[in-house]
Amino acid sequence: MSRALAFRAVSALLGGVWFVEFAPAADPLVVRVLTRGGELVQGKPGLASIRVRTDYGTLEVPIGDVLSVSFAPVGAPEEVEKVRRLLAELAAPDLDDADLEDLRKDLLAVAASAPDALAREAARAAGKPAEVAASVLRDLALRVPGRAPGLDEVVTRRFTVLGRVELEEIALETAYGGLRLARSAFGSLAVGDASLRAPVSEVLILKTWTDPSHEFLRTRDAIATRTRLRLVEYEGSTAADLKKALKRFRVIVVPELEQPGNMGEVVAEASQALVRWVKEGGVVISCGGGSNIQFLTASNILPCTGGGGGQASIVARHPIVRGVADPIPQANATQGLRSTGNPRMKPLAVSGPEDIIVGVARSGQGAIVWCGWDYYESQDSHDQVLANAVKWAAEGGFAGTGEADPGR
Repeated sequence: MSRALAFRAVSALLGGVWFVEFAPAADPLVVRVLTRGGELVQGKPGLASIRVRTDYGTLEVPIGDVLSVSFAPVGAPEEVEKVRRLLAELAAPDLDDADLEDLRKDLLAVAASAPDALAREAARAAGKPAEVAASVLRDLALRVPGRAPGLDEVVTRRFTVLGRVELEEIALETAYGGLRLARSAFGSLAVGDASLRAPVSEVLILKTWTDPSHEFLRTRDAIATRTRLRLVEYEGSTAADLKKALKRFRVIVVPELEQPGNMGEVVAEASQALVRWVKEGGVVISCGGGSNIQFLTASNILPCTGGGGGQASIVARHPIVRGVADPIPQANATQGLRSTGNPRMKPLAVSGPEDIIVGVARSGQGAIVWCGWDYYESQDSHDQVLANAVKWAAEGGFAGTGEADPGR
């Protein structure tokens, strides 16, 4: 078997899903596809390019220029059927205002868990169904900012684009024969050595060592109100507890550690496991605070020192600061960070020449994100940065050769 098709099968039970993990492909024309069922397959693709339809035109991207594609979910069959039924009922000519409002509420309820299904069906609708569907999608966008429902994200070597990939199936020539995967099975794909990570629906948020009635609650609520992710609260207090959590979760949020207690000793004891977890694809998102600096250094995941804080200027284009007003105001407490070694943190927003207020460091297949506010009190900009960071991490946010979206 050639190196390009070599793989290692790793059976692991994460969230009740068995999957097979392949080693990164060396051949740029080898494609790895992660299905919605959790299977991961790779092989030579039976296509030369990917066609992407956008609001501004249709692009034809050579497969060799593609890094990764994240496909919008088409929705479970029962969700799609319910959306279609509600849109059909909206087309009835004799609807009164009460009926119309009831149908809109039903559509909003199903679309909250299947926005992509509604977006795709709405594109085929007209008249009153299309008008109500557009209104529901606008409501969802205001509640949970992020990728527009129904749109696929294509990351190329030159830029990132949102649109609809015109691909109903993909044929792969694998080491054991040919496969055909239908569009409904796609989760994401990567070409060559680009990173391919499955999106996650659960995020761990540390409650131990925080002030549970203030900063913890504000941090949790900032994420909960702007994402659809399930937040699981960590209340362990030993290295064994932390190591166990690392086996289940890929994204960890660290609120301000105002009551650090034995935190330094615990993360130091778990440091080897934490370093390995990050390198294998884990993401730590830390809020600001002196004890948070200690968390990063005692765990050996990021060499750094504390710096000054204040109003921050955005200095790089990245999904974490997408849609955030520049400059970012100072918060109740703003903690700058100074990167002192490898992995080195890339500044996204800074206060002064050296103090990183928002930054991201890549380590292996994983990352460390710094959001330097304590969240005792916060403004919209602070909440948006944190929510962006969590969504970016949970959605598998970056390819192996660089961040997935260079723009904001």
